[in-house]
Amino acid sequence: MFNGSTTILQGESPGYLRLFAMQQPTVNHLKDIFPSTTAYSAAFALSDLTKFGADLEKEQAKGGYKNESALLFSKIKAETGISLKSRFHGLLGSEFGLVTTRYLEKFAIISIKDGSKLKALFTDISKMTDENAGQLNYDKLPFFLLGDAFSPFKRPYFMIIDNYLILANSTGELASYYDSYINRKFLSKNDQYNQFDDLLSAQSNVAFFFHFKNLQPIFKRDLYPEVYNTIENSEPGWKNFYAASFQFTSADNNFYTNFCMKLNTDNVLVDK
Repeated sequence: MFNGSTTILQGESPGYLRLFAMQQPTVNHLKDIFPSTTAYSAAFALSDLTKFGADLEKEQAKGGYKNESALLFSKIKAETGISLKSRFHGLLGSEFGLVTTRYLEKFAIISIKDGSKLKALFTDISKMTDENAGQLNYDKLPFFLLGDAFSPFKRPYFMIIDNYLILANSTGELASYYDSYINRKFLSKNDQYNQFDDLLSAQSNVAFFFHFKNLQPIFKRDLYPEVYNTIENSEPGWKNFYAASFQFTSADNNFYTNFCMKLNTDNVLVDK
């Protein structure tokens, strides 16, 4: 484990992560419902939703998206009568995250204050496929509502389950997450994960998690064969580690940072 301060350079482009440095440390719960197949994830936590919405709007304006954003929300208002941005941010919970599984499925998981109210809101801006699921009618809504991390979801399918909004780019991915949620197939049900999680801070504003065994198929697909073979065959090596995590916790408009890596339980030496 390592910890220390991360300073955001002044004069640089604000960037998405800086939005979270201007929040307060927040207890993390969303990771408890990440699927057991999670290869890597990014989780974000907010203390002030109104400030986040205002800061995100300013950042996107600096990035040249002001006109595109205004046109999109004006179109939604004209076609549905809904002031979507304010309505959505009024229902947004304090956490959201993105997960990629070992099968290359990608989900966004967003906590919501009231799932039934969100369902009523989304019914008017979507093509519903059943009572609690559908596909958004407008492009790039997740990006304009929640920022850069959601740019992979152009016109996603969605599902509302309890007080969570789940986004994915296919109905198959939604079905996979639904199975994990209903049958409680979560990382948090694994003893070794809980041993790892016990080492982490309970509060952060941005957290990145890497599960090395679940990452293996992605490494094999994306890395040069000689690089992957080094990872696969080195002894000791990456395969001896269970997981790693970076946590960034706001502190005076910068971040206090924790980094943790943990060996697999069966790799830990025990004195006899």
